[in-house]
Amino acid sequence: SDHLSFMITLASLFRAFGFVVLNLNIVASKRVTGVSIKSLQLYCLVYTCRLLSIFCDDTYVPNDDTGDWLYQATEFMSLAFAASALNQCTGTSYKKDCDTFGECHAAYLAIPCFAVALFVHADLSEHFINDILFSFSMYLESVAILPQLYMCRKQAKGVAVDLLVSNFMFELGLSRFIDLFFWAYAYDQIGSEFAGYLALSSQLTQIILMLDFFCRTTFKMKGVLENGSSSLIKRYKSREN
Repeated sequence: SDHLSFMITLASLFRAFGFVVLNLNIVASKRVTGVSIKSLQLYCLVYTCRLLSIFCDDTYVPNDDTGDWLYQATEFMSLAFAASALNQCTGTSYKKDCDTFGECHAAYLAIPCFAVALFVHADLSEHFINDILFSFSMYLESVAILPQLYMCRKQAKGVAVDLLVSNFMFELGLSRFIDLFFWAYAYDQIGSEFAGYLALSSQLTQIILMLDFFCRTTFKMKGVLENGSSSLIKRYKSREN
């Protein structure tokens, strides 16, 4: 899997780009409608733990040149822009009544993931805390999108996700597909067999969770394109008449 390690950086780049786009959309629209504070809190925790695990040693960085600095830089960008978006989630545009997954703090997802990481984790680093932090960040990342998906579902009520967060979520989903491709080859190289299968399963988990988002967004875009085409045809016919 060494020749595929660049895919880890590629996935990280897409995630960082997603958070950049989210911040740009927030600044441009001057609102945070549809943005989940709980998901942003979880992502901040994900990238903090991952950065701690890869800055202590280079066990969990790509083996190619991107592991020298680019991967670390993109993970730091993701943390910085996730924190920036979280800081902007204030004012009346934030729909707190829709950000109610679990009806409590984001810890309800973080604590179980950490408990799993304590007992089932990668085993490549000389320092076991790095193994735990890396595994915890991977497990938590697979479910960190849940509050955002729940909020979009509750707020949209079957309608397409707000453009403010749809591009952001699409980038996260795309990065997960890339991660899945890598781990399909590397799942058996991080220690115990069970930990490898759990690492692979964590990639599949987020993809499965996001299937509803992808389907609804695709159908809505199809409807927009069809309506747009119909409008153009009607205008063209009216001009002929």
